[in-house]
Amino acid sequence: MRSTRKSALLCLTLAATLVAFGHERADAASRQHVVVEIRTQPGTTAFATVTLPNGRPTALAVRQTLPDGARIDVPLRVTVVIASTDAKSTTTLRPDTSFTLIETGAGERASMAHGSALFSVVHGTLSFFQIKYGRAFTASARGTVFSVEGSGRNVTFACKRGIVDVGYAARLQIEGARRPGRTAGSKSSATSAGAAASDRPHVVRAVDVITPARTPSVSFAADAPSYVKTFRTAGEAQALYDAQLIVARQSGDPERLAAAFNNRGTLYDDKGDYDRAIEMFNEAIRLNPRDAVTFYNRANSYYNKNDYVRSIADDDEAIRLDPTFADAYNDRGDSYDNLGNPQRAIADYDEAIRLNPSDADFYYNRGIANGHRREYDRAIADYGTALRLDPQMIDAYFNRGLLYGGKGDPDRAIADFNLALRFDPAMSDAYANRGLAYSAKNDLDRAIDDYTQSLRLDPSVAAVYANRGLAYSAKDDRARAVADYDTAVRLTPSFAYPYVVRGLNFLYAGPLSRARADFEKAASLAPANAYAALLVELADRRSHAPSRLPEAAKRLDMNAWPAPIVRLFLGQSSSAATLAAARDPNPATERLQVCLANYYTAEYDLLQGAKAEATRFFGLAAHDCPELLQREPARAGLRSLGAQP
Repeated sequence: MRSTRKSALLCLTLAATLVAFGHERADAASRQHVVVEIRTQPGTTAFATVTLPNGRPTALAVRQTLPDGARIDVPLRVTVVIASTDAKSTTTLRPDTSFTLIETGAGERASMAHGSALFSVVHGTLSFFQIKYGRAFTASARGTVFSVEGSGRNVTFACKRGIVDVGYAARLQIEGARRPGRTAGSKSSATSAGAAASDRPHVVRAVDVITPARTPSVSFAADAPSYVKTFRTAGEAQALYDAQLIVARQSGDPERLAAAFNNRGTLYDDKGDYDRAIEMFNEAIRLNPRDAVTFYNRANSYYNKNDYVRSIADDDEAIRLDPTFADAYNDRGDSYDNLGNPQRAIADYDEAIRLNPSDADFYYNRGIANGHRREYDRAIADYGTALRLDPQMIDAYFNRGLLYGGKGDPDRAIADFNLALRFDPAMSDAYANRGLAYSAKNDLDRAIDDYTQSLRLDPSVAAVYANRGLAYSAKDDRARAVADYDTAVRLTPSFAYPYVVRGLNFLYAGPLSRARADFEKAASLAPANAYAALLVELADRRSHAPSRLPEAAKRLDMNAWPAPIVRLFLGQSSSAATLAAARDPNPATERLQVCLANYYTAEYDLLQGAKAEATRFFGLAAHDCPELLQREPARAGLRSLGAQP
């Protein structure tokens, strides 16, 4: 920044210029700007240019009148001085500055893409005076002398006289508060809760008030601001923003008033009062329909109301107003993913990453969408990048652990759940899913310990009781197994999974009537689930009851797995064809499908009286199935035939 002495001299020059133009009065509605002076250093051949709306750049001339929308580009070693036609303001554009006049009337608005400038505003003559710098900053004044100077990657606002409000976008943070995020989803045999995504941040309009006596200047990073406006409590934020709203109403400045409504809207949204938040954002948009931030915030409120279509529309508008708004692309991706369009979501995440490749949240969310597309390796890679950028992103460890578990890699899954628990020892889902990984390794004692710890933290999750019951069953502790299954059914009587695992226990240990009742209940709760229909078929055939599978098959997707197993029991296929249909290009998918084909082929052969073949297929399933849920019934089938698992 230039020395204080030189800046002071320039202020005096501007004062003289104001006097010179003080007699040229004009009606407020027709106010314009006039070029007062163009100073060129000796030896300079470059010249300043002006670009009118929808026009081409032309040379700027002294005494030229500039309408709203005119952009002035000042080259190196050239200075341009502009005054309003009625001398209410004067602007000095320093070398290497790009400046655009936005509005001239009861007040003035202008913007600077880059560079440095000095402004002088006659006190009390304008309703408002605002200078926007880049995407993030707005300086507002009513009678003052101040400068804006870009230097490298920084921008500095300095007040010479009066008061200047420097407004900028900031993320709202209430200490200790965490907003609900998206869910990645979890395995159906694990817990019903997923991993919460990174916070969807509110953007508030923060204000730094600068005066010569108290805070003569403030500096910011000009290229990619990511400021955080932190409050100890929501009440502290509410008090500040209520006071800002009063001042904004007194000012008569519509943009300042819009910013105040925007800020209050973020607080209502933070408290979960989404309708009231939307009312605040609506008013802010009415006052200032050019602010991408408010559309972005309203999109968040619609998102939180599960109104993803309106959320997308608002993110669309935020992006139209600010094509570099990376968070808006990211959040629009969230909405598309929740609408079942992960491909479109990934396109948005790709753009967000292109605009800001250092934001871990964007990779995390793309990882979720890739998981929904079953692109598990890409999802794992995205979580890995997110963790390199933010090694404490607990949910990324958790979600990557889920994917490793799904790929049949329990050791890596356990490693990720260990890391998640190191950062959050109270994460019940991590214990529950680590228990699944230990079960997959047949480390049953550790699995039971993890399920027990998960239930100590959250005793309401039925699937964890069901999974612990499976582990007890594998340890031949039938009493504890049945007790856990009973608790799971009691907690969520409309959840099919506990009926399935309890029914499998009764299928081999008796009584068969209870197995049949449990499978019937599971099938009634999940009529489109082929496995539930197959289990009913097993119980019916063992009970010598008429088959209900032909009728159930009408409700099933017979073009997808496990349709080949259904056809086997319908008499439309063979064991060899069923096993051939289980092959899949994805190794993890193939392992699971071959496992299930072996188990159900064993049951089919047993019903046909082919005990030797049943024993062989039960043995394959007990040895090769990736999870305890499939292995334990196969082991029980072997025991029922007098064979050792």
